[in-house]
Amino acid sequence: MRKLIYALIPVLLALCSCGGDKNGGNEPLRDIVVTRTLMNHVVNSASGAVDGVNTSDYNIVIDRNNLTADLSTSLTINGAKTAVALHDIKVDYDQDVQWVTFKPSSTLGGSDELTVSGYYDIFNDVIKLELIFGDDYKVNATKPTIYYTSTLTTTDTIGNTYKFADALYTFAIDPAKMTADVTISDITLSKTTGRITQLKYQGLDVTATSTGFLVQGKDIEVVPIKGVSTESVWDYSGLSWMDRFVNNNAVAKYQLKELNSSLYLPTGEMSAEWSTPVYSSIATGKYYKDQD
Repeated sequence: MRKLIYALIPVLLALCSCGGDKNGGNEPLRDIVVTRTLMNHVVNSASGAVDGVNTSDYNIVIDRNNLTADLSTSLTINGAKTAVALHDIKVDYDQDVQWVTFKPSSTLGGSDELTVSGYYDIFNDVIKLELIFGDDYKVNATKPTIYYTSTLTTTDTIGNTYKFADALYTFAIDPAKMTADVTISDITLSKTTGRITQLKYQGLDVTATSTGFLVQGKDIEVVPIKGVSTESVWDYSGLSWMDRFVNNNAVAKYQLKELNSSLYLPTGEMSAEWSTPVYSSIATGKYYKDQD
């Protein structure tokens, strides 16, 4: 979990000085107040067509004593603004891991047409919500930067296969431009490769699908690499001394030749195929971590 422990001070400040719990402490648990800008992936439920990808501000107040939550936002659906104000959503709260689960069976807002489900991981500030408007529309809401931590990467290089678990794959999506910056962190690509802290590629194309996003890119330079511990970022195979150190003809090992990735929002899964001049990899992963 260490990879996603960032920007915790505002969250922890909201949680500290909480007093005792409702089972005998000195004071009730304080409400958790969350204001975040989330990315909305809107789909027409009947046709499966993507209605749009946009952002909106979500305001969530979680009552940990009564295990309820209020949620408000404004969504763009079918070209029109739709105000959402939901009250007394039933939630579960796991204090040990600071995890709030929005129960999917809730009937909300005085209407039997709208339900919400999902979770808020307080400690890592990760939100995943699904709002269903009857048989008409479904909205998956996440932060624009999506993390996959439970991953497996299988890499082929010079006829050898190497598997590495738990690299961090990050897709930072710009909904207005429909582009993404992709970062692969803390990964080892072969038995002789040192741990690579970061491989980052910018400006990949994003296409919305009925289940999430396709992220694709070709021939993209790597953002300067941090922390390659045991090998050069260059491939000198078969080059003469002159080529290696004077003519600079070595190939950059980590330039992105091609990446094709599918992000499945409802199931929280990712699959990707990506390659550099030296490595060819297939990766799978889960969107952050689902609680049982």
